[in-house]
Amino acid sequence: MDKPKQIYGIKTPKGVFVSIFRSDEYSPWAPLTGYLVNGKEPKETFVKNWSKVDRDVVKLQKEVPQPSINHRFELIDKSMESEKIPAVLPSEEAGEHTMDGFIWKPELAMYESLYERKYDKQPPLIVGVPFTYERIAEVEEIPSRPFSFPVDPETSLWAATKTTEIGEERVRYSIVERLMLPPPLLPMGPCELSREDSYRIIRAHVKRTISAAAAITSDYDFCFTVEKRVSLPEPEEYTVDVNLGHNLFAAKGRKRKPKYETRYRKTRDVVIFEIAPKPYHEYPVVEPFKGKNREELAENIQRYLDELMEFINEPVVECSTCHGAGVLFRYAFEKKPDRKREESSGKE
Repeated sequence: MDKPKQIYGIKTPKGVFVSIFRSDEYSPWAPLTGYLVNGKEPKETFVKNWSKVDRDVVKLQKEVPQPSINHRFELIDKSMESEKIPAVLPSEEAGEHTMDGFIWKPELAMYESLYERKYDKQPPLIVGVPFTYERIAEVEEIPSRPFSFPVDPETSLWAATKTTEIGEERVRYSIVERLMLPPPLLPMGPCELSREDSYRIIRAHVKRTISAAAAITSDYDFCFTVEKRVSLPEPEEYTVDVNLGHNLFAAKGRKRKPKYETRYRKTRDVVIFEIAPKPYHEYPVVEPFKGKNREELAENIQRYLDELMEFINEPVVECSTCHGAGVLFRYAFEKKPDRKREESSGKE
């Protein structure tokens, strides 16, 4: 006799979530596929190994497939029917099944191409399955908000992942939460993202939403820099040697005489935001996103991204009186959702 199947359940006002595993680490497929719980097929969920039913499990059944019957060969062109070529030829009269397939009898093999194989399927049998049921939790609601933030795929040849989004599978929980909560309830516990994933979310969002008021000047897997384009109240004059061009080493030993040209710049750039996923030179290391639960984690991420882009995309003009653009952005944007930015007389 088969060992009774153990089923675990989590009861909610909207139904019961059931699984044959307490953890989500064992099976890549839905473990109750092919079973009937309380006479109905369980509904799939977005949590690995867990299905949804209407109420606590009182009956477990399984569909057992039955072999097909009435194997035969039917004449493709019915007009060819004759005494030697019947319209229907039972399989046992036409030949026999072997390990190499169906072998026609020698005297009938010449007619093989005139027939097509047919058979009838039987409905599956519904049989009872012995089981034990344990309700391991009862909650008012299970969080169902999707968790997904787009990112750029890592360019490194040694990158562990080429994913284009940070989803719920990247959310990290402490060992205590994993011990105390079954997988469907983990989103209710404290959680966080890694520094690397937090960095990738920020970097991708800035690249998608940055305006002409700023520019990305460093964009790598290991560091990221944004500079503000500060509009000058009056064009600023500067001189350039047009014969020298961009080659700084051409001045030494050159034969052409310098040719100076006066030009005017209308903006100047100031570093306002820079981060790195881990220590790299003087770059601030990003703080990982955290939350009391997965919903708050998503809210904290979105709030930070919104505040960051408001800060980056805000147009600014250098103060015409004190020319204070040099101290206008004397701080880097810090990842604190409740942080209030300082006001400056240089902004308009």
